[in-house]
Amino acid sequence: LVSTRYGQQAPVLRRRFGTRIIVLDQIIDAASLLSRTDVFVGSGGTMTVEAALLGVPAISCFPGPKPLYIRYLERKRLVKTIKSPSKITKEVLQILGNDKRREDQRRRGKRLLAWMEDPTEKLLDTLKRAQGKWELN
Repeated sequence: LVSTRYGQQAPVLRRRFGTRIIVLDQIIDAASLLSRTDVFVGSGGTMTVEAALLGVPAISCFPGPKPLYIRYLERKRLVKTIKSPSKITKEVLQILGNDKRREDQRRRGKRLLAWMEDPTEKLLDTLKRAQGKWELN
């Protein structure tokens, strides 16, 4: 199952892989999809982080320098950065063949997510303070 970032990627992938893959070409509820995912390979950051925090084994193949949040999740053993397609394939097969590893990953991801603060209250407080400043001016 492949979700592309840009529309022009979908036809290229379909031509290259044919019926061996399913390309999503519509907006999806990523959290619902990730909750049913055994392993995630991402070249961006958002869904890689979401997968890791949901406890899904996540592989980042981001082509540039590692972002700080990816390095943090690597230290927590929630993301692994691999750029070689053959090494990614090998890692995916190892993950899929090891139920205990996937279950350990789920526990670690969910534990970290539960430890993190919900940003909603901070965001609302910040907006209220900003609104108060705007009203005074």
